[in-house]
Amino acid sequence: MATLLGLNRITPYIDRSITISNLRYGTTLASVAAILEVLMIRNSLAMSQNPEVIAKVGWEWIIHHGIAYCVQLLSALILVAAFLLARRGERDGRSLPLLPIKIVIAQFIAISLAFGIYISGGDLERGNGLYAFLTQAISIVCIFVIRPVALAPLLLGSFAYMMDTAEQAGALSHGTSINLQMLWLILTISSCIKYYRHMREAAQHERLMDQSYCDALTGLDNLRAFHRDMGQLAGQEVTLVMLDLDDFKLFNDLYGHEAGNRALSLLVSILQMEFDGTASLYRMHGDEFIIVSLASQREDTLMRARCSREVLQRRAVRYGLIADGNPLSFSMGTASGTIDGTDSIEKLMRQADEAMYEEKAARHAARD
Repeated sequence: MATLLGLNRITPYIDRSITISNLRYGTTLASVAAILEVLMIRNSLAMSQNPEVIAKVGWEWIIHHGIAYCVQLLSALILVAAFLLARRGERDGRSLPLLPIKIVIAQFIAISLAFGIYISGGDLERGNGLYAFLTQAISIVCIFVIRPVALAPLLLGSFAYMMDTAEQAGALSHGTSINLQMLWLILTISSCIKYYRHMREAAQHERLMDQSYCDALTGLDNLRAFHRDMGQLAGQEVTLVMLDLDDFKLFNDLYGHEAGNRALSLLVSILQMEFDGTASLYRMHGDEFIIVSLASQREDTLMRARCSREVLQRRAVRYGLIADGNPLSFSMGTASGTIDGTDSIEKLMRQADEAMYEEKAARHAARD
């Protein structure tokens, strides 16, 4: 019920999803509105040059409507410009902050509704009805995803004001009043359903996104999440520690893949306990993991990695996780550098991987 009424809390992902959706579809409406307003401005200019029209409607009506058309046009162009800036930012790998986008969308909605009320107020005096207001109200509900707790009172106030204006102009029959009340109710219910559906779809998509960044077996972030997070560390100096279990294929052959999965889970629990949030942990693939920390924490990271290996070896002896006479363990390699693009990430990974295999070879040689 809270979601249906728009009283729910939303995550940053869903907030961005709604805002970008409103920007995208709102731009379509704004583009159509801009074209129509240009035509109406031309019509006003033509009317201003026709003495018969001037005598019939008056200069005040022409000027006021011309100003209203210009304000609506400017509002629509601002929304279109915001959309183009957002698209350009996406191409450049930058995301615009949401608050300015929300303000731009809000001003377009407010001005559109005010425009409909103003034009309809003048139309009522000439017996032309509430068509401008109803067109704007229906367009807003159809195009935008707005919290019902905010939209319903806005629509209620607007409809109540227009009904009162129509009654004062002698243009509100009992049947028209009932129909307007029904339309308000239908628009309010529609906005609730639309908001609820968008919330559910966005939440499901967010869950899928989270799953795509998470390793199902260990619960750690995966390779995709690693590249995402490394991109956010651009300009910073980091340390990568690459881990790879020793003789893991032999271990799987001896005890089976189920035991291998339990061994991976054991390693992850040890790493999580040892690092305790001081570094980021990722499962790359198979039995290979990466630890990422700031370069300033390099020595602390290496110390915790070595402690993790000692704990794993003791647990392996206790639980009988032995392969070729050796307790389950891992080799590791490290590399440090500044993140300045995909090439630098790949270079650091390659350096850490090479160092890890050098240690693995040395450990094998020592055992032999």
